[in-house]
Amino acid sequence: MAAAPVFDGSARLSSELQQEEAFIAQRRDLHNQLRNSEAAEAAAAQDLMNNQQATQQAVATATEQARRAAAAEQIYARATEEYRQADAAAKATAAAAAEAKSIFDRAAAAFAKAEEVCKAETSAAQQTAEAARAAEAALAQAAATEQGTATQLSSLQANALGPVYGSGYGASGVSRGYGYGSYY
Repeated sequence: MAAAPVFDGSARLSSELQQEEAFIAQRRDLHNQLRNSEAAEAAAAQDLMNNQQATQQAVATATEQARRAAAAEQIYARATEEYRQADAAAKATAAAAAEAKSIFDRAAAAFAKAEEVCKAETSAAQQTAEAARAAEAALAQAAATEQGTATQLSSLQANALGPVYGSGYGASGVSRGYGYGSYY
């Protein structure tokens, strides 16, 4: 410190005044420190309150997110099970569809073969029916021809034998012809 000024020659008064000035300076420093400390404490309290609110909000958000995550896990588990069942059903349906296609292909092949055989048999039946109709016509023609020739033969035979034998020649019951009775 600098040398204290001397007032009216009193060193004691100067010393007390220096002490008083030092005390006031010390009080001023203490007051500034207190004011700065109070401001720092108020800022720290405000920061603590802000951090408490942010923590509460973060905890609430985290709790909500955890609830949503749990709900999503449940939905995922249900969807996984539903997917597994649908996949199994799709595989079974695909297998059934493949089996049905195989059965359909076999039935289509059998149908095509049966259609081919039916056409061939129908054509053969038509040809044989035509041959049978021709044979029936030939039979009818032959029967008519035979009937005509039989009638002609009978007429010729009757004419050929008729004048040779008279009505009185031969026993009763015997007809004209080759000597056979009428009862034969």
